[in-house]
Amino acid sequence: MTMDNNSNNMTGYENRQQKIEIVIAHAIKVIEEDGGFIGNSQSGYAGDANGIRSTKDKVLSIFRQDKVPSIDGNYVKQALEVKEHFKGLHMKNDAPKHSEFLKSLNRIAQSDHVVEKEMGYVVAMPPSYQSIKDKKEFEAIYSGSDYVGNVGERHNFFLKLLEKKFIGAAECELWTWTDKRNNLVKTWVTMLKTEEWRIEIGDCVDLDAYVRKHEANKMNNIRETYINRLKIIDNVGSKQ
Repeated sequence: MTMDNNSNNMTGYENRQQKIEIVIAHAIKVIEEDGGFIGNSQSGYAGDANGIRSTKDKVLSIFRQDKVPSIDGNYVKQALEVKEHFKGLHMKNDAPKHSEFLKSLNRIAQSDHVVEKEMGYVVAMPPSYQSIKDKKEFEAIYSGSDYVGNVGERHNFFLKLLEKKFIGAAECELWTWTDKRNNLVKTWVTMLKTEEWRIEIGDCVDLDAYVRKHEANKMNNIRETYINRLKIIDNVGSKQ
């Protein structure tokens, strides 16, 4: 089954009322085809001949056509799930916990249609929803994380690298690891060490490190062990 969005006869595309679930459906399809969401900061200006077009620009171009292409019903089904999630956020009770961005998504999701000036928010709904799902899954897996080693002492670890997050203000990366018991371990790594060690996401590493502190994550209260002064013993590569 396919669905289309050609239910208006307005000539100015910037004023056209587009069905929100159809916009989300096309965004999901574009993200799938591109292998991920491409934000404006990752691309050149719209229309650049040699630039990378953002997901938003690609979706906007679809809805600026005289006849918007039909979209497979499976994408629409996914889109409705995304829309209902943001529509159902309890912003009054949780307002202090939510950003202005999420408040905007919640407000827009209350309507059936959207105009172009707010379409960027709608295009951002699928990756935002996926991020929320991933976060919940991560917290479910690692909710039982416990502290490892004794603070102030060196300890031998065998860890799998889960994530590298660049922190611009510190000009380094924050690495998140896990051991076989799903205990979370974190360490700050300079860009020089990143190049020297050449450890990739998913690699399992035998290392020796100093236990700097034990601390519960302020966002989810999951226990985390912070280490530094790492000595890499062996990188055995990726293991399932």
